[in-house]
Amino acid sequence: MATRDTYALLIAGDETPDLIESFELRKAQEYFKNRHLRAIQRVQDYLIKEANYNPERIWSFFGGDDGSLLEKTEDFLKEAKIKAPENPVIIMYYGHGNIGTFSPAYTGKNREIAYGSLAQLCGHETKFLFVNNSCFSGSAIPIFTKLGVVKNGSIITSGSAEELCCSGLFLYNFLKTMRSKKIFTPEKIETHKEVNSDDLIENDNKTKMVLFIEKRLIEKAKASGDWYEMQKIHTQHPQRAGLDLDHLLFPQ
Repeated sequence: MATRDTYALLIAGDETPDLIESFELRKAQEYFKNRHLRAIQRVQDYLIKEANYNPERIWSFFGGDDGSLLEKTEDFLKEAKIKAPENPVIIMYYGHGNIGTFSPAYTGKNREIAYGSLAQLCGHETKFLFVNNSCFSGSAIPIFTKLGVVKNGSIITSGSAEELCCSGLFLYNFLKTMRSKKIFTPEKIETHKEVNSDDLIENDNKTKMVLFIEKRLIEKAKASGDWYEMQKIHTQHPQRAGLDLDHLLFPQ
Protein backbone atom coordinates (compact mmCIF):
# COMPACT_ATOMS: atom_id res chain seq x y z
CA MET A 1 0.00 0.00 0.00
CA ALA A 2 1.38 3.40 -0.96
CA THR A 3 1.99 5.83 1.88
CA ARG A 4 -0.15 8.92 2.23
CA ASP A 5 1.06 12.15 0.66
CA THR A 6 -0.31 14.23 3.54
CA TYR A 7 2.12 16.50 5.37
CA ALA A 8 2.03 16.73 9.18
CA LEU A 9 3.74 19.15 11.56
CA LEU A 10 3.95 17.83 15.13
CA ILE A 11 4.77 20.41 17.81
CA ALA A 12 5.75 19.45 21.37
CA GLY A 13 6.07 22.16 24.00
CA ASP A 14 8.69 22.01 26.70
CA GLU A 15 7.95 22.00 30.41
CA THR A 16 8.14 24.87 32.88
CA PRO A 17 11.11 24.57 35.28
CA ASP A 18 9.01 25.39 38.34
CA LEU A 19 6.80 22.36 37.74
CA ILE A 20 9.76 20.06 37.11
CA GLU A 21 11.57 21.26 40.22
CA SER A 22 8.50 20.76 42.39
CA PHE A 23 9.17 17.01 42.41
CA GLU A 24 11.86 15.73 44.74
CA LEU A 25 12.57 12.47 42.93
CA ARG A 26 14.87 12.75 39.92
CA LYS A 27 12.86 10.11 38.05
CA ALA A 28 9.71 12.14 38.56
CA GLN A 29 11.48 15.23 37.27
CA GLU A 30 12.61 13.39 34.15
CA TYR A 31 9.09 12.04 33.65
CA PHE A 32 7.63 15.55 33.53
CA LYS A 33 10.51 17.16 31.68
CA ASN A 34 9.79 15.42 28.37
CA ARG A 35 6.13 14.43 28.73
CA HIS A 36 4.94 16.57 25.80
CA LEU A 37 7.70 15.26 23.56
CA ARG A 38 6.84 11.66 24.45
CA ALA A 39 3.20 12.31 23.62
CA ILE A 40 4.03 13.74 20.20
CA GLN A 41 6.29 10.77 19.55
CA ARG A 42 3.30 8.51 20.26
CA VAL A 43 1.32 10.50 17.68
CA GLN A 44 4.15 10.13 15.18
CA ASP A 45 4.24 6.37 15.75
CA TYR A 46 0.49 6.24 15.17
CA LEU A 47 0.74 8.23 11.93
CA ILE A 48 3.49 6.02 10.53
CA LYS A 49 2.44 2.59 11.77
CA GLU A 50 -1.36 2.87 11.65
CA ALA A 51 -2.34 5.81 9.44
CA ASN A 52 0.31 4.99 6.80
CA TYR A 53 2.00 8.39 6.69
CA ASN A 54 5.30 8.86 4.91
CA PRO A 55 7.93 9.57 7.63
CA GLU A 56 9.66 12.01 5.28
CA ARG A 57 6.55 14.16 5.25
CA ILE A 58 6.25 14.37 9.03
CA TRP A 59 7.95 17.46 10.41
CA SER A 60 8.52 17.96 14.13
CA PHE A 61 9.36 20.82 16.45
CA PHE A 62 10.22 20.64 20.15
CA GLY A 63 9.81 23.74 22.28
CA GLY A 64 13.43 23.69 23.31
CA ASP A 65 14.69 23.70 19.71
CA ASP A 66 16.60 26.64 18.32
CA GLY A 67 14.85 28.79 15.76
CA SER A 68 11.38 30.18 15.32
CA LEU A 69 8.37 27.89 15.25
CA LEU A 70 6.51 30.33 12.99
CA GLU A 71 9.39 30.33 10.51
CA LYS A 72 9.49 26.54 10.54
CA THR A 73 5.72 26.43 10.05
CA GLU A 74 6.04 28.77 7.08
CA ASP A 75 8.72 26.50 5.53
CA PHE A 76 6.53 23.47 6.22
CA LEU A 77 3.53 25.01 4.46
CA LYS A 78 5.63 26.07 1.48
CA GLU A 79 7.02 22.57 0.95
CA ALA A 80 3.59 20.98 1.37
CA LYS A 81 2.13 23.35 -1.20
CA ILE A 82 4.86 22.44 -3.71
CA LYS A 83 5.00 18.67 -3.18
CA ALA A 84 1.38 17.90 -2.25
CA PRO A 85 -0.67 20.87 -3.48
CA GLU A 86 -4.00 19.03 -3.49
CA ASN A 87 -3.71 17.65 0.04
CA PRO A 88 -4.67 19.30 3.34
CA VAL A 89 -1.95 19.60 5.99
CA ILE A 90 -2.00 18.47 9.60
CA ILE A 91 -0.73 20.66 12.44
CA MET A 92 -0.81 19.17 15.94
CA TYR A 93 0.27 20.94 19.13
CA TYR A 94 0.76 19.31 22.52
CA GLY A 95 1.93 21.61 25.31
CA HIS A 96 1.06 24.66 27.39
CA GLY A 97 -1.33 27.39 26.35
CA ASN A 98 -3.15 30.47 27.52
CA ILE A 99 -6.14 32.45 26.30
CA GLY A 100 -5.32 33.54 22.77
CA THR A 101 -1.79 32.10 22.74
CA PHE A 102 0.19 28.87 22.94
CA SER A 103 3.63 28.42 24.47
CA PRO A 104 5.91 25.81 22.88
CA ALA A 105 8.88 27.15 24.87
CA TYR A 106 9.27 28.41 28.41
CA THR A 107 11.58 31.23 27.28
CA GLY A 108 12.65 32.96 24.07
CA LYS A 109 10.89 33.72 20.81
CA ASN A 110 8.60 30.68 21.09
CA ARG A 111 7.44 31.45 24.60
CA GLU A 112 4.09 32.97 23.67
CA ILE A 113 2.76 32.72 20.13
CA ALA A 114 -0.54 34.33 19.18
CA TYR A 115 -3.06 32.04 17.50
CA GLY A 116 -3.64 34.89 15.07
CA SER A 117 -0.06 34.55 13.83
CA LEU A 118 -0.55 30.85 13.13
CA ALA A 119 -3.90 31.52 11.46
CA GLN A 120 -2.35 34.11 9.16
CA LEU A 121 0.30 31.61 8.08
CA CYS A 122 -2.39 29.07 7.21
CA GLY A 123 -4.14 31.78 5.21
CA HIS A 124 -7.21 31.38 3.02
CA GLU A 125 -5.71 29.00 0.47
CA THR A 126 -4.32 26.23 2.70
CA LYS A 127 -6.70 23.46 3.72
CA PHE A 128 -5.60 22.36 7.18
CA LEU A 129 -6.50 20.36 10.28
CA PHE A 130 -5.20 21.98 13.47
CA VAL A 131 -5.41 19.78 16.59
CA ASN A 132 -4.71 21.92 19.66
CA ASN A 133 -4.07 20.00 22.87
CA SER A 134 -3.39 22.63 25.53
CA CYS A 135 -5.04 24.62 28.27
CA PHE A 136 -7.53 27.24 27.04
CA SER A 137 -7.18 25.64 23.59
CA GLY A 138 -10.72 26.57 22.56
CA SER A 139 -9.71 30.24 22.50
CA ALA A 140 -8.07 29.57 19.11
CA ILE A 141 -11.43 28.99 17.43
CA PRO A 142 -12.87 32.54 17.50
CA ILE A 143 -9.51 33.91 16.33
CA PHE A 144 -9.30 31.57 13.34
CA THR A 145 -12.98 32.26 12.64
CA LYS A 146 -12.60 36.05 12.77
CA LEU A 147 -9.69 35.88 10.32
CA GLY A 148 -11.80 33.77 7.98
CA VAL A 149 -9.34 30.89 7.66
CA VAL A 150 -11.47 28.29 9.43
CA LYS A 151 -13.75 28.21 6.38
CA ASN A 152 -11.05 26.27 4.56
CA GLY A 153 -9.85 24.18 7.47
CA SER A 154 -10.70 22.46 10.71
CA ILE A 155 -9.79 23.06 14.34
CA ILE A 156 -10.18 20.48 17.10
CA THR A 157 -9.33 21.53 20.64
CA SER A 158 -8.86 19.58 23.86
CA GLY A 159 -11.13 21.90 25.83
CA SER A 160 -13.03 25.16 25.81
CA ALA A 161 -11.59 28.67 25.83
CA GLU A 162 -11.88 28.80 29.63
CA GLU A 163 -10.68 25.33 30.56
CA LEU A 164 -7.45 23.96 31.92
CA CYS A 165 -6.89 20.62 30.24
CA CYS A 166 -5.50 17.22 31.07
CA SER A 167 -3.62 16.66 27.83
CA GLY A 168 -3.12 12.92 28.22
CA LEU A 169 -6.85 12.47 28.70
CA PHE A 170 -7.56 14.22 25.40
CA LEU A 171 -4.89 12.35 23.47
CA TYR A 172 -6.19 8.99 24.65
CA ASN A 173 -9.77 9.78 23.63
CA PHE A 174 -8.77 11.45 20.37
CA LEU A 175 -6.62 8.57 19.11
CA LYS A 176 -9.21 6.07 20.26
CA THR A 177 -11.81 7.84 18.09
CA MET A 178 -9.44 8.05 15.11
CA ARG A 179 -8.77 4.31 15.35
CA SER A 180 -12.51 3.70 15.19
CA LYS A 181 -12.70 5.88 12.03
CA LYS A 182 -15.25 8.25 13.49
CA ILE A 183 -15.57 12.03 13.61
CA PHE A 184 -14.38 13.37 16.98
CA THR A 185 -17.46 15.01 18.49
CA PRO A 186 -17.64 14.34 22.25
CA GLU A 187 -19.44 16.91 24.33
CA LYS A 188 -17.14 16.10 27.20
CA ILE A 189 -14.33 13.77 28.22
CA GLU A 190 -13.54 12.92 31.79
CA THR A 191 -11.28 10.99 34.05
CA HIS A 192 -11.64 9.87 37.65
CA LYS A 193 -9.48 9.50 40.71
CA GLU A 194 -8.04 6.18 39.51
CA VAL A 195 -6.73 7.67 36.26
CA ASN A 196 -4.99 11.02 36.52
CA SER A 197 -1.68 11.06 34.68
CA ASP A 198 -0.55 10.78 31.09
CA ASP A 199 1.12 7.41 31.52
CA LEU A 200 -1.81 5.91 33.39
CA ILE A 201 -4.16 7.07 30.67
CA GLU A 202 -1.96 5.44 28.06
CA ASN A 203 -1.31 2.06 29.64
CA ASP A 204 -2.92 1.79 33.10
CA ASN A 205 0.43 0.74 34.53
CA LYS A 206 0.82 2.20 38.01
CA THR A 207 4.56 2.42 38.52
CA LYS A 208 5.99 3.71 41.78
CA MET A 209 7.08 6.87 40.01
CA VAL A 210 3.59 7.62 38.68
CA LEU A 211 2.05 6.94 42.07
CA PHE A 212 4.51 9.39 43.58
CA ILE A 213 3.56 12.02 41.02
CA GLU A 214 -0.15 11.48 41.75
CA LYS A 215 0.45 11.97 45.45
CA ARG A 216 2.51 15.11 44.92
CA LEU A 217 -0.04 16.64 42.57
CA ILE A 218 -2.84 16.12 45.05
CA GLU A 219 -0.75 17.45 47.94
CA LYS A 220 0.22 20.50 45.88
CA ALA A 221 -3.40 21.11 44.93
CA LYS A 222 -4.62 20.96 48.50
CA ALA A 223 -1.87 23.28 49.66
CA SER A 224 -2.27 25.96 47.00
CA GLY A 225 -5.75 25.47 45.55
CA ASP A 226 -4.28 25.40 42.05
CA TRP A 227 -5.54 23.55 38.97
CA TYR A 228 -4.01 20.17 39.84
CA GLU A 229 -6.93 19.54 42.14
CA MET A 230 -9.04 18.96 39.04
CA GLN A 231 -6.88 15.97 38.11
CA LYS A 232 -8.57 13.92 40.84
CA ILE A 233 -11.93 13.99 39.04
CA HIS A 234 -11.77 16.05 35.89
CA THR A 235 -14.08 16.91 33.00
CA GLN A 236 -13.24 18.98 29.94
CA HIS A 237 -15.20 19.92 26.84
CA PRO A 238 -13.45 19.55 23.48
CA GLN A 239 -14.46 22.01 20.77
CA ARG A 240 -14.32 21.97 17.00
CA ALA A 241 -15.01 24.30 14.07
CA GLY A 242 -14.77 24.23 10.31
CA LEU A 243 -14.64 21.26 7.97
CA ASP A 244 -14.76 17.58 8.89
CA LEU A 245 -11.21 16.49 8.09
CA ASP A 246 -10.80 13.81 10.74
CA HIS A 247 -10.55 11.16 8.01
CA LEU A 248 -7.03 12.39 7.34
CA LEU A 249 -6.01 10.69 10.57
CA PHE A 250 -7.92 7.45 10.18
CA PRO A 251 -5.91 4.22 9.98
CA GLN A 252 -5.31 2.60 6.61
